[in-house]
Amino acid sequence: MKIGIYIPGLGYGLGKVTLSTYANSFARALDKNDENKLYEYGVKIDKKVFASNGGQQEITVARIYKKLPENQTEEDVYKFYEFNYEDTFTEKTIKTNILGKSLRMIWGIGRMLPVFILTCFHRGLSGKQKFQSLYFFFVLILLSFVTALILPSLFAIVADNFKGSKDLIKNALSHSPYWTNFAICIKNISHYIVVLTSALAILLPGIQKKMSVAADEYLCVHYYLKYGEGRQALVGNLSNLIEKVSETEKDYDGFEIHGYSFGSIIALDTLFPGKSQQTDFRTSNEITQLVSVGCPYDFIRVYYPYYFANRQDVSSHLKKWYNINCETDILSSNFRNDPKTGDGDVKVTPGAILVNNIMYDVAPVNGIKFFDYLLLMSFSTHRMYWSEDADGMSFFTNYINQLKADKA
Repeated sequence: MKIGIYIPGLGYGLGKVTLSTYANSFARALDKNDENKLYEYGVKIDKKVFASNGGQQEITVARIYKKLPENQTEEDVYKFYEFNYEDTFTEKTIKTNILGKSLRMIWGIGRMLPVFILTCFHRGLSGKQKFQSLYFFFVLILLSFVTALILPSLFAIVADNFKGSKDLIKNALSHSPYWTNFAICIKNISHYIVVLTSALAILLPGIQKKMSVAADEYLCVHYYLKYGEGRQALVGNLSNLIEKVSETEKDYDGFEIHGYSFGSIIALDTLFPGKSQQTDFRTSNEITQLVSVGCPYDFIRVYYPYYFANRQDVSSHLKKWYNINCETDILSSNFRNDPKTGDGDVKVTPGAILVNNIMYDVAPVNGIKFFDYLLLMSFSTHRMYWSEDADGMSFFTNYINQLKADKA
């Protein structure tokens, strides 16, 4: 039996990429690709309670087993523990009011603007990577614009409904015709924005919530990557879970980490620190395999070029790293400076370790046109590595076939 820790991406706590759907899709792929067609695979979800800081921490556990029809004895194949970090990671940002979020969003985008522009002239990137980076920049600008709509809306509300504030603004600007005209212009625009946002709320009732969640996620990730905000807690908690699992499980022949999207970045920060002294012995000694799915590594090294610099490979038992890469997913990585589909370049990978790329295509990259990009299809494919329906297509078949090829 192998044990593992599954780290989901941000924004998916209630979505299809929870541990339950991940494990069920994996089990179904194992069933369809087992040479012995009589084996039946199943998944059982349970809860495990660990002591944590004087209290208790409840962890979701998925056990993948197989059995023969005439024999009810279940043989354990995998046991995954879910590292659920999203609530604590985004708690501070979620509690910030919308005005504070808007200002932080505008400030963050403004600070990153020179990096986005320099992307066009970056010599170490392929044309595709440059296009993807600029495309993402466009989406961030759109996101910051939508969140910034609240600012002139507030101005209009204050100017129209609070007489004292209205008189104060009028007196403050009375000595300058230029600023008076500017304030009138902003006020008029604000009225249109209030109408626009109201119409969006009626026609697309979920748009405001989605934009708010997207802003929360971007701010959390930006401050994590730029200033290390929350990084100590996430890496420390993951290391603690590795220790607890290794103490609890006795009979296993491999300890894997499976990270999806931002979850894979947390795994990399844990397994490949800046200094070797920062890694716990249990972490460096226990992990035997890493699986990254839709990992935004290439994306991060464009916008935060020094984030992964001088990373150390401290995992003494890490034998394999499989990376699931999708060409139509704007956030996935091939750990190279070119669009080729081979293994990762050790000059690019953290710790100069070999990354085995496994290609998984939901849609042909040549079939995506300009209009599809406007509809943010490249972000939609980031959610398509496996289906909510366990019988649906998934990357797991590609992964299992690669495992078989490596054993041959």
